[in-house]
Amino acid sequence: MTTPATPLLSQWDLALSPFASILGTNHAPSTNELADLKSSLIVPKHELSRLDSEIARLQEILDSLSSSRAQIKQYIDAHESLMSPVRQIPPETLSEIFVWCLPSMNSDTYSVRSLDEAPLILTTICRDWRRIAIQTPLLWTSLHIYHPSDITAEAFARRTKGITLWLERSASLPISISLHSRSSPPLIGRESKTDNMHLLIDLLMTFSDKFSSLSLCISPDDYAIFDRLSPPQGFPALHSVELRGANLHGWVYSGQVLVEPGIINRLCSRVPLLKKLATYDCINQSDQYVAMAQSNQWVSLTDLTISHLDGFTPSHVFLVLVQTPQLRSVDLTIQMIASSSFTESLQMVQLTFLKRMCLSFSLRNDPLPNTEGIQDIQNGVVQVFDTIRCPSLTSLSFSLSGLPISEIPFTSLPLDNLETLELNAAMSPMALHHCLALVPSLVSLQITDSGTKGHLSPYDDMAEYNNTSTVDESVLLALSHSGAESDATDLPLCPKLQRFHLFPSKRSQVQRLLHSSHPERNH
Repeated sequence: MTTPATPLLSQWDLALSPFASILGTNHAPSTNELADLKSSLIVPKHELSRLDSEIARLQEILDSLSSSRAQIKQYIDAHESLMSPVRQIPPETLSEIFVWCLPSMNSDTYSVRSLDEAPLILTTICRDWRRIAIQTPLLWTSLHIYHPSDITAEAFARRTKGITLWLERSASLPISISLHSRSSPPLIGRESKTDNMHLLIDLLMTFSDKFSSLSLCISPDDYAIFDRLSPPQGFPALHSVELRGANLHGWVYSGQVLVEPGIINRLCSRVPLLKKLATYDCINQSDQYVAMAQSNQWVSLTDLTISHLDGFTPSHVFLVLVQTPQLRSVDLTIQMIASSSFTESLQMVQLTFLKRMCLSFSLRNDPLPNTEGIQDIQNGVVQVFDTIRCPSLTSLSFSLSGLPISEIPFTSLPLDNLETLELNAAMSPMALHHCLALVPSLVSLQITDSGTKGHLSPYDDMAEYNNTSTVDESVLLALSHSGAESDATDLPLCPKLQRFHLFPSKRSQVQRLLHSSHPERNH
């Protein structure tokens, strides 16, 4: 039903105008019509002026009311803030809340000197919060330090002052330090950078007795400085060490030793409580890792990571692992070479407490292996797993780049209790299906679909090279309840699976086959 127009509005209805028939047309008014038009607009123009005046008057009233409202709202907010529940939180409780704001609480992330993150952001809220934050030593026990090569003297002075103040606030608590820098090309700012790094490391050494975790990503020259400035008594509280090479320029990689092996050896010898050690491309002499392990410096290690540039073979792996019987976690990058050395008799490695194993196998691409060499490599991968005894294993990550595998190489491991599995290897859907059938307790599964053929596979005819997907619909179906029903079985593969990550993503297939039957699963 249409609402009737008010008399005021109907008065100005264009349809009621005496000129309605020519409005909106190209009609040119005559002299008489022009006079009539001017006469007919006198009243509406007066009415428009009246309405404009009324609107202005009402706008003044509205502005006045809005101003009064804002003032009253400000008054109320100022008083209500005094009643805010956060003001009633005791300082010790607020201090505990602040600690949970740190980025390092749920990860290995170090705190940074940024006003956008805790703990520094907590010092900018109000005077009381600043006081509580500064007086909470646990907020200042972690620090990441980045030392750029082009830093000015003024900026370096401010940075060292801030670092000192930060670490002093940690009081007597153990501290975690991360020191990273970029290496400079030869003859470009090397002297000033070296002087600054010497001062920075010397500053950190005043707190060395409190080091509990240490991460270094610095150049070989800086490692030498760290070695010279290390205290003779060592690092009594240090238990976790991560070492990386910061060489980012091609001139340092031509077969040179990245970090003098004796430096790393001496560092480990100065850490009597060493439990966690991670090295990433620090030295290019694999024998040095074996020498350090055989010196009994690693006998108490619980976590070991070795990501090596070149030449860390299965033989080196076994010689290291036999010297580290307390391991709970191991992460190794192993280089496979086609040779008869894999047939050597290697002693069994007993890792009774090992729960997490991550083995990444890489291939030496020059020269490319032939068919016989590929078989040697595949046998070598199997032998690596066959030689390790780890009855407590619950997490496994396996990666093989370049070549396909026809059979799962780690069937000798205790897979019944495996809860986490990560796969990154070229294999057939059948091989993957067989693998998943061996892990009934699996909770988390991550697969990088590398296809059924690796990029180094030998083939004669490009037309016959068909690198199809490893995770096809048959695999996804087997993971779902509908797949179990079609096979007349009670349970699907991995019936306890809760998290499934697939790269590259095949979201539509996963949703179609898994979401309907397992809505609680993450995919």
